[in-house]
Amino acid sequence: MKDRPGLVVAAHGRRGVLEADGRRHPFILKGRGLRVVCGDRVRFEARAGSEALLVTAIEPRSNALARLHTRTRREEVIAANISQLIAVCAPQPGPDPFLLDRYACAAEVLGCRFALVWNKGDLERQVAGSPAELAGLGYPLLVTSTLTGDGLDELAGQLAGQTTVLAGQSGVGKSSLVNALFAGTDAAVGELSAATATGTHTTTAVVMYSREPGIRLLDTPGVRQFLPSVRSDQHLYRGFREMYGPAADCRFSNCRHTHEPGCAVRASVAAGSISARRYASYCQLLATLDDGEPRPAR
Repeated sequence: MKDRPGLVVAAHGRRGVLEADGRRHPFILKGRGLRVVCGDRVRFEARAGSEALLVTAIEPRSNALARLHTRTRREEVIAANISQLIAVCAPQPGPDPFLLDRYACAAEVLGCRFALVWNKGDLERQVAGSPAELAGLGYPLLVTSTLTGDGLDELAGQLAGQTTVLAGQSGVGKSSLVNALFAGTDAAVGELSAATATGTHTTTAVVMYSREPGIRLLDTPGVRQFLPSVRSDQHLYRGFREMYGPAADCRFSNCRHTHEPGCAVRASVAAGSISARRYASYCQLLATLDDGEPRPAR
C-alpha cells in the first residue's frame, strides 16, 4: 500500500492526530523506534478495519525546538519545523527575565523569528523591564488584551504565514489568546483526547491550531523553567543577538566571553553597550549547559 504525506497536529505517546488533505485523522505509530512531535511531517498508511492511520516514517526536520532536563541531561523535543517562537508575558504574573532570555536564545539558535506578547494590557499597558529590554534589541513586541480585544488583529498579522510556537509562564493568558484567535479549540482538544483514548486532555500535550491566512499556532503548556538544548558546536553566544558583532572582535576565535583576555564582549558590557543583566543571563545559562552535552531524546 502506497504511503502518503501528513502533518502531525497533536501527539501524546504513540498516538495523536495528523492532518492530510484538509482533514484531521487519529494515528498510531508503527514500531517502537518512531517518536513524533507536533509539527512533524510524516508518511502514513491506512489500516484495514481501523480509522486510525499508521505513521510509518518521519520526514527530515528543518529544525526542532527542544528543552533540556537538568538532572538527566536528556533532550525533550517539543515541536518541529517551526518558523517563529512567541513568548507571552503579562503584568500578572510578572515576567521572568531569564525565562524570556532563554526563549529568545532558543529562537536565535534555531534560526527562526522571535517576538513578545505583553498580554493583559487592560491591567497595564506600559511595558517595562526585560520585555522592553528585548524590544530594544529589535524583537517585535505586541500589547494585547483578550478582555478588550486590543492587539488581537496585530497578533494575527504577526502569525500570518508562520508556524509559531506560543510559549510562556503559567497564568499569562496563553489559553485565552488561543481561544480568542481560534474557533473550535475545544474540538481540537477533544480530537486528541479521543485519539489517545485518555478521556481527558493532557496538559503536557502540544496542540496545533490553524486558520487563515496561513496561520499555524502550536500551543505549549505553561512552564516555570525552560532550559534550551544548545550543543557546544552551536555556540551559545549566537543565542544573544547583541553579542554577534563584538564576538567577531575577540582576540581568540574560541572565546567563551567569560574570563578570556581580549574579550570584546566583556569590554562591551563594561562600556554599557551590552546589558549587564543580559550578560549575566548568558553566563548563567552557559554554566548550566557546561554540566554536560545534551543527550539525544529517546
